[in-house]
Amino acid sequence: MDIKKTEPKLIFRTERLYFRTMTQEDFGLLCQILQDEKAMYAYEHAFSDEEVREWLNRQLGRYEEYGFGLWMVHRLDDGEFLGQAGLTMQDGGGRQVLEIGYLFKRAFWHNGYATEAAAGLKEYAFRVLGRDEVYSIIRDSNAASQRVAERNGMEVAGAIVKHYYGMDMPHYLYCVKKKNRKVQKIGGADGPTSVFVGRPAGRKKKEEFTEFLDRAAASVRPCRKSMEEAASYLVDKHGAKPWPLTVRQLQTLKSNVIMNCYEGVLKRPEPLKEGAGENEVRSWFAQDTSFEQAEAYPADRLNLDMRAWLLPDTEQKDGGDISPAKGEAVSEAGEKTVVEMEMNSGYVSLRSGSEEIMDDLTLFLGVSREDIEHRSPRFITYAALLRRRGEIC
Repeated sequence: MDIKKTEPKLIFRTERLYFRTMTQEDFGLLCQILQDEKAMYAYEHAFSDEEVREWLNRQLGRYEEYGFGLWMVHRLDDGEFLGQAGLTMQDGGGRQVLEIGYLFKRAFWHNGYATEAAAGLKEYAFRVLGRDEVYSIIRDSNAASQRVAERNGMEVAGAIVKHYYGMDMPHYLYCVKKKNRKVQKIGGADGPTSVFVGRPAGRKKKEEFTEFLDRAAASVRPCRKSMEEAASYLVDKHGAKPWPLTVRQLQTLKSNVIMNCYEGVLKRPEPLKEGAGENEVRSWFAQDTSFEQAEAYPADRLNLDMRAWLLPDTEQKDGGDISPAKGEAVSEAGEKTVVEMEMNSGYVSLRSGSEEIMDDLTLFLGVSREDIEHRSPRFITYAALLRRRGEIC
């Protein structure tokens, strides 16, 4: 197939990532992954320059043939290239299936990017491509990718053996199917930041969850701390220090705060009715410019007070407490662990840190009487955390 030169095109965004098409100019970036033996362990070898070029041309050919393929993945707040991820047609044991695939630079492993990318690709397959099911085909020895698939709602649906590089490689076929779906929001730790089409829970699940929230509301007492108290807590207990955010990081934080806490300033299309068809859903998303509106909205108009704190290294003690250790906390990618807050709305987010840090801060902040009465997202998060800790049945 004759491969035409193309310009990069934005495909979609998640909370922390954006996906764009590859171009011939991306050869060097792809080499950073495809020629790293450890990143390519599932393939049993690093690629040569010729193999990288073939890989790149294959994706460009897929764009022309299918309208999708593997895309380049960048971090939203600073544009850093993280890896590649996308949707491709693969042999699923005698039939073609739509597969979620990803390869990230080794420096950015263990930051939740693969899980976030896979979730976004699943929703893209369902809501944009209109598919009824999507797969992940994973080597039997790749436990990390198996966990990503399971977090993405997938279950093992079969197994195949691939013959590659002179070897027989057993693979599991993980699959998730689209059910009756409605428009809903998904996203950040303190609340939703993106709109996707999601499937409603069954009636029994809804009833069980409602009963759990009722039990939690009866046992939880109002204990909400102020954001200033939370800042002091980070400094006094964790040894955190104020940290300046870049212009782009401030812009991303502002957008997330508005999407979560000040949605009333955004103009959005009329909500879709239950049972809306695929064409209606696509039309709704084409009209929805809320994220762009949030990006353009002046922070001073809402009197936003955005701050950030750098955390030192942390260690988990037997009792579950998080205590500071020496040095700055950094991920395997060398990213600093930073807590971001908007002091007036109560929005909190964590960049490149562990779940234990966010859990600890959630427990400290607590919930207000209004949170409990209205079953707010903050109360739901707080109650779910207490259930994980065994404090609510």
